Amino acid sequence: MAVVQNIGKAIEHLSDLDGQAYELKMYGRALMKLGIQKDHHRTAVRAMMNMLTMGLQAQLTQESKVAWSKLLKYASEFVISDNYEFPDQSDFSEIELTQQDIMTLKESWALVEKLDLMIVGRQLFQKIFNMNPKIKEEFAKKYDENVFQDEKFIRHCTKVVKHIGQAIHQLDDLENLAQFLSTYNIELKPQHHSVFEKAFVDVLNQNLKAEKFPTETKKVWQRSLRLITESMNKADEEVQMINSSIRR
Repeated sequence: MAVVQNIGKAIEHLSDLDGQAYELKMYGRALMKLGIQKDHHRTAVRAMMNMLTMGLQAQLTQESKVAWSKLLKYASEFVISDNYEFPDQSDFSEIELTQQDIMTLKESWALVEKLDLMIVGRQLFQKIFNMNPKIKEEFAKKYDENVFQDEKFIRHCTKVVKHIGQAIHQLDDLENLAQFLSTYNIELKPQHHSVFEKAFVDVLNQNLKAEKFPTETKKVWQRSLRLITESMNKADEEVQMINSSIRR
């Protein structure tokens, strides 16, 4: 029943399906905790198509069938998202970093700090925009249409990189980390945080030499960025709850 309801929501918001990404991702995370595997989602897509074919029969034209297939596959990708990249750490409260992990992060961040952080910030947002052009459209509404010509936007890019660096130095105190992250808005919607995480790791991989950014270090960064973005999500939810209670 929940599957049908979520597909229904996706249909209602076809003009902004990307805006439903975070909700679909959270639904996928809940399914994963129930034991649903990644391949099961593809099976569900085929089952939904079979149900539509049998239920609508001749009313389901070939053109409609193709459209439904595209919609279901697209929604399924949002449900899967990157949930399965962290099979044992799908919940923020379950993400753990050892002292060695934190030391590794600080050591690699020290190398990043030697770079021009303005350039790193530009690289970061260029990758984000390449991964999801809709995000660029949103920033073009806030800044100049050609965002990379807007000095205010470039300052924002630089601040985001510095902000993550400051967060890395507070990873051994999660309570203070959460409070710190709530003080600055990176101007990305929660459904876009996974894009941010991937782009940030790609930028580190691009700028640091292979021996300074091996696979194990990359995995530590992936976990730490997930912890940071989940903390941002939690802070956003708390602010929304406070604002909602004030309006009442």
